[in-house]
Amino acid sequence: RELVQEVRRSQTDPKKEEFVDKSVEEDLALTKEVFVFTPKGDLYALARDSSVLDFAFKVHSQIGSHCVGAKVNGKQVTLRHVIKNGDTVEVLTSNHQTPRREWLKYVRTSKAKTRIRSWLKRNEVEQSILVGKKMIEQGLSKYSPRGEDGGKREYQRKMSHLLTTFKLK
Repeated sequence: RELVQEVRRSQTDPKKEEFVDKSVEEDLALTKEVFVFTPKGDLYALARDSSVLDFAFKVHSQIGSHCVGAKVNGKQVTLRHVIKNGDTVEVLTSNHQTPRREWLKYVRTSKAKTRIRSWLKRNEVEQSILVGKKMIEQGLSKYSPRGEDGGKREYQRKMSHLLTTFKLK
């Protein structure tokens, strides 16, 4: 706790590079965590060897899901960049970015791994449902009965039955 308070105090010190004396530096080296800052000065603790992607998911799962990279101490880095004690991390995002399977190789924290796996599974289910609906529609279109509405009502009835049967509706 004292260590975290010392690190927080150091953020307000104009001589940030010299923010900790040797004993605190040694304590930081022995911990299983790294302490990093946001550009606004907020302090986050993460597991040692965490990547900027772990940091993004620690801040917020939506930020992690849309992360395209980061700036560490003002220098642009990739998602797999390992953060170190005292780094200032700014996460770069894009609305077009979504989690990818290879991200699981870059993250260390269970929160990040869980969020990525959850998104991938949800996306796979959605894609499977869309493919299944398309296949059903193609199959049913071959058997449309003749009638005044061109078989539209019968088709809708069969489609509704199939969707209900397979709990897709």
